[in-house]
Amino acid sequence: MGRRVAAVSAVLAVVLGTQLGAAQPLGAAPQDCVKKDATGACVMQLPVPVSGTPVGDPGPGGSPSAAVPTAPPPCRWVNVESTSTLRQQFPDAPPDAVFQVVDCGFFDIRAGVNFRWVPAGAPATPVPPPPGVVAQLLFARVRVTMDAPVLASDPPAGVSSVVNTPVFVEVTNWQPTKTDSECVLGVCVTMTATPTLTFDPGDGSGPVVCDPPGSRYVPGGASLADQAVGACAHTYLQRTGVDGRPDAWPGSVTVTWDVNWAGGGATGAFGPLVFTAPFARSVEEVSAVVVDGST
Repeated sequence: MGRRVAAVSAVLAVVLGTQLGAAQPLGAAPQDCVKKDATGACVMQLPVPVSGTPVGDPGPGGSPSAAVPTAPPPCRWVNVESTSTLRQQFPDAPPDAVFQVVDCGFFDIRAGVNFRWVPAGAPATPVPPPPGVVAQLLFARVRVTMDAPVLASDPPAGVSSVVNTPVFVEVTNWQPTKTDSECVLGVCVTMTATPTLTFDPGDGSGPVVCDPPGSRYVPGGASLADQAVGACAHTYLQRTGVDGRPDAWPGSVTVTWDVNWAGGGATGAFGPLVFTAPFARSVEEVSAVVVDGST
């Protein structure tokens, strides 16, 4: 293939996808049908799919175990050899016209819908990405700011709970809703990541949906039972370490992020992204419980 044109900039080099016209000379306006192909048909604007992106983009999606996506390489116009087929496809191209094709590295999208011609000596212009590719850039940037939950509890870690006595749990590094925006070559996307909090006590009772960042016991305040109402708390009804039960109930606290984006005439979502911290808890049948102190 001919020489590669220079990247638009190092900053954009990891995120550019492509969406461009089919058989479109530089400067043409397909909607006005100022150019026709060799058969006389009006040249229309056609999307060029990027690997991993559904046709008709709204962009890539995630999964419950989604990791940071691998951004596609930059897409650039590169010069190609003038062939008789291209000459037939572009009958109005001048004799010294330079033919170009979009090249996205190992994302091979050179399937006949992304050629053009430019006047000799014309620079190769950057290709605006689909909004889903800009969203992919944003997702990678937002994803790395998400932390696994750090827990504190009453009773604190290492202290057994007591049957019929509430246990309170809090995420000490709680992160609120995240919003970020990015524009690449005029394609602007805004992303919002919204967290939710759940506490699974591990005793088979099912998870508790909590108001973030969770709850702590307030010494000297209302009674344990009153403070537990509507709190991120659970009252264990069975002790551990007997009758075939584990030495500690295998509980967990989970922060789930729902990630949505909009812009460039499209919408999409990643995730949910799930971050879980273990919360093993032994439970005894005694008449008192340590409720002061924290982990």
